[in-house]
Amino acid sequence: MRDRLLSMNNNDDDESNYLSTHVRLQDTAFDVSPLAQMVVDVKGILVLANDRMRSLFALSPKDVNRPLHDLEISYRPLELRSSISQANSERRTIVHKDVEWTNRVMF
Repeated sequence: MRDRLLSMNNNDDDESNYLSTHVRLQDTAFDVSPLAQMVVDVKGILVLANDRMRSLFALSPKDVNRPLHDLEISYRPLELRSSISQANSERRTIVHKDVEWTNRVMF
């Protein structure tokens, strides 16, 4: 966010182009990461979900800006809300390894 605000307020074209390119590279790196990642703000709103996260957990662009507790990913394949609450209260990263997810459609 800081880089975006700086690039909007900067009148120097070279500096502005550099910052704009830098922000695009960061966004692209996040989106193409092989790790499923999402960003949830302090109010519990889904802010970002990278491509891997969207494809693995059937998230759509409509899910961005929605409360996490309204989305299936908040409780399946594991209950994330308590982990997010723990991470916020303890100010540390919470890691869950070897989580399996099956997203099957039955007819």
